[in-house]
Amino acid sequence: MSEDLQEKNERQGKIPVFVAITLALIAAVLVSISVDTYWLHDRIFDTENFVESLAPLPKDPVISTAIAVQAAESLDVGATAEQRIADALPEQLDFLTPRFVEHTQEIVFEKTKQLVESDAFTAVWIAGLEAMHSVFIGVLDGDIATTESGDVGIELGGSAGLVVDRLEEHNINLFADVEASVGEVVVIQADLLAAPRSIMGVFHTAVWVFPLAALILLGIAVVVDRDPFRPIQWFGFGSTIAILISLVLLRSAVNAAGLAIENILDRAAADVIWTALLDGYVQLSLIAGGATLVVGVGTWMYRNRTVVGGR
Repeated sequence: MSEDLQEKNERQGKIPVFVAITLALIAAVLVSISVDTYWLHDRIFDTENFVESLAPLPKDPVISTAIAVQAAESLDVGATAEQRIADALPEQLDFLTPRFVEHTQEIVFEKTKQLVESDAFTAVWIAGLEAMHSVFIGVLDGDIATTESGDVGIELGGSAGLVVDRLEEHNINLFADVEASVGEVVVIQADLLAAPRSIMGVFHTAVWVFPLAALILLGIAVVVDRDPFRPIQWFGFGSTIAILISLVLLRSAVNAAGLAIENILDRAAADVIWTALLDGYVQLSLIAGGATLVVGVGTWMYRNRTVVGGR
């Protein structure tokens, strides 16, 4: 009878430990969500910080190349230049038209790339970022239907005039009366932003709720467990793992979104843009994950030392 009673007491004694560890792990998940929420508020939802993160990107060769290619295509170099060059050349030199067209295409690309990487392009780029951010948040919140927006990208309509002016500075007047639009740098397909809509309201309004809830649950876990350092240990290691998993999942989601973009240049440009946005998230995750890892290792070493010392 006494053995049964002892076994029962042991089972009952394990219940508080199980509850404490469960609460500690839930708190760890909430800490990981807190990191995500803070990054969303600081770098994604805030227009000023969003623009600040992406403002330097036109100087990136991948971005400038993508825009320069679009500029060359939008100016219809192949058709417009070919006809005008053919008209300008004597009939006997018609055979040189393809070479002149090819040379013109190279110049358009080169001068546009130089323009994009210069300070003169900054105002156009920032205006495009601000407009894109408005659409991005509108689609994410459900205020703009995905069918209305299609691809979400950075519109560069104001840059066509700058490109033509830059070409005229180099005595290339083939496009003076051509109406063109450089188009946009695609960031993400709008329908991919529809999936997280249901939880966006929580991320908008509860930036302080998750860390507070994590502290409360961890406090309860410490009180419930006879060994107050055990749930702290589980919390530390659990938070580190949860943060790393969240980081991997977000990076994977961004990679998958990039693969959905058909144009290779647009896909490369989108990757550069998302890498710039995720840079702060990676740093924040590493700091938070490192801090919680220190907590986990510290409590683990303390508990081991206490157990050894107790023996």
